[in-house]
Amino acid sequence: SGPLVEAIAGWDVTCCEATQPSDRRQILNYLVNPMGEKNGLVKGADGQLVLEQGWRKLLEDDAKDAKKMRSTGEAEYLHEAELFREHADAFSNLNQMVRNKVKEAICVLETSKTGCRINPIEQR
Repeated sequence: SGPLVEAIAGWDVTCCEATQPSDRRQILNYLVNPMGEKNGLVKGADGQLVLEQGWRKLLEDDAKDAKKMRSTGEAEYLHEAELFREHADAFSNLNQMVRNKVKEAICVLETSKTGCRINPIEQR
């Protein structure tokens, strides 16, 4: 469990990636404000997301913040960089909650290895 505890200590949701930049934006928006899930994504007059080729959501703005780099080595999108600054506490709290849940799960696994005793033998 030591390597897992060390790995999770450095885990940061803001460094996570998604298949599409628009999916990552939607997820990060949702994490800080479920009602703002569509912020920074192209929406039609009806308020629904505009989909390219029937499935791909589009970024409303793809401006980048050269001061903040993503785990991919690319500059972070300005929208996301602002989310991280404005909601630093929310992301920090989420990171800590995930770390705590992983540590709790490790403790459960480590304490359950001993099994239990059932006597008499016939009742096993």
